[in-house]
Amino acid sequence: MGIPRLTKILRPYALSGPLEYQVVVIDGPALSFHIYHLCLSSRREIARNQLETGITHKELGDVAIQFLDSLRDHRVFVREIYFDGWLPPSKYDTRSERLIRQTKQLKSYHAGFPITPCCSSSPSLSHRAPHNLFASPIVPERLAKLPPVPFLVPAILESLLGSEYSNVTKVVPGEADEYCAASLKEKGGIALTGDSDLLVHDIGEASIVFFKDIEKDSGALKCLVYCPADIAARLELPAPNGLLLFAFELKVDVHASFPELLIRARTSESIKNRSEELEEFRKEYAYRPGQGGSDDGRSSKILRSLDPRVSEYVLQTPLFAELAGHTPNGSMGLTPHIFLPFLFGSPIRTSPWEMSQTVRQLAYGLLNLVLPQGQVVSSVYEYRRQETKSNGRELQLPVDSVPAACQTLLTFLQKVSSKLPELPDSQFWIAVSVCEEIEWSYQHSKPALGPLVRHQEILVQDKTHKNLSWDILQFFAQIQSTHYSFRILKLMIALVATRSDNPLPQPVLQLKEKLDSFPLLADFPEIDQTLPIIKMIRDKDIGRVAHEILGIEVPQIPATPQVSRREAKRKRKAGGDLSKGGNRSNNPFALLDAD
Repeated sequence: MGIPRLTKILRPYALSGPLEYQVVVIDGPALSFHIYHLCLSSRREIARNQLETGITHKELGDVAIQFLDSLRDHRVFVREIYFDGWLPPSKYDTRSERLIRQTKQLKSYHAGFPITPCCSSSPSLSHRAPHNLFASPIVPERLAKLPPVPFLVPAILESLLGSEYSNVTKVVPGEADEYCAASLKEKGGIALTGDSDLLVHDIGEASIVFFKDIEKDSGALKCLVYCPADIAARLELPAPNGLLLFAFELKVDVHASFPELLIRARTSESIKNRSEELEEFRKEYAYRPGQGGSDDGRSSKILRSLDPRVSEYVLQTPLFAELAGHTPNGSMGLTPHIFLPFLFGSPIRTSPWEMSQTVRQLAYGLLNLVLPQGQVVSSVYEYRRQETKSNGRELQLPVDSVPAACQTLLTFLQKVSSKLPELPDSQFWIAVSVCEEIEWSYQHSKPALGPLVRHQEILVQDKTHKNLSWDILQFFAQIQSTHYSFRILKLMIALVATRSDNPLPQPVLQLKEKLDSFPLLADFPEIDQTLPIIKMIRDKDIGRVAHEILGIEVPQIPATPQVSRREAKRKRKAGGDLSKGGNRSNNPFALLDAD
């Protein structure tokens, strides 16, 4: 997550050198964000805002492969690519603050575009500049007003695991930068990253290169190389942890001048005055033997098939932590926490994650099929969009009722299949999303968005409006949430199927088979497909069929769903929906109980 100003201060002490013929380890999350910024940079001349860039999860994976291929073509040997599989509880506050910041970004964007957040179609990619893989990305402020696409890291991870780089791609039971550092200390080489934290780790005589500092010059790759041991010696900092002391002084006083920081670090002022704080800081960057060694197979078997956020949930249970060779710091026995990706729904409407909550509750509860009795997980804290500091939202999980819940969900999915037999797999899961949205709206006495956005889609197609409404964007975010919730379910079923000593209940196995056709992240619906998706829902009458499946009467929708500017302003001032929801269902699997 980095230490502010550290890279900028140390930049004059980095040395220019060739990257060719070097052995590198790569910080996977940092690579993902660098690829995203490269894609943004390629749109800087054609996109008016971030939502109109048209960046897809498939493109992100493809560009990541292109980047690695280009490294290989320039004779750079990639030894390992590490992705986080677990983050410590000490990072919860930082991650919660990031969610608050992202929520503020979305609300600010909504305030600037209260009626129509983006154009109904992205600019033609034929006008997009080529991806300049080895140049510092240039991202205008207008393209950085929102968080990145929601499934950035898992999409790139999935792409790498399906490529020739699969053997060097690792999801580790800890933080990626720790494993990069351990690999450097034990085997030497260079780490490619975007995170200044690696400058503070004990990496021996190895070096760090930041993605933005790699450039192509006369056909060769050149870069700025930071060697922490060499920099510490040149700054006359005390061995062996001089740069760590310097970084700590900077963290304590981020506005201190360079000479002041040098004096404090050279005199070991913090050792005398802030010994306890320094010790905690030192632990965060301590070398842990074995992290950079050869994979013993335990971690890879459990973690390779999981998204980082799902892996993190799994590793909060003692059984799977032990199986993965993970040694947690005080998080065992606590209620698990999971941070969900940030979705671009309307900030004045309910979180898009609400509609698919029951699917995730079942997914999280599946672990109880294989956990020992004393480790059963009865609840989980979920972190979604939030405006103030929060400890997450506690969800109750099924314990003994997992097989029955799987059967109920399976029956529901079979009904959708039988009522809409002609739908291909991609459209089938969109139909499931429509059913979820209608069911949730009915349970909470709120009008479903589906019928409303179908009317708005007609206006856009008829050129009455050329922009998407926030209602349409919210509807699309709900489709994304349903898809990712079912992805979590698929990953969890696959995991318990490999770990169960006894045959799994038949409904679980049948549900696993049903989910085998679930799409990859690269094939998830994208924002520029929103109008075709809504048109497909209208043309195939999926809304009416969904009401029939759920046994809910089809509501009458006004013929003119346009929202006036005055009404939009009143809704923003109210800070929420105009309609108030009814009583919540006491059944956490209300959707799954639909007849």
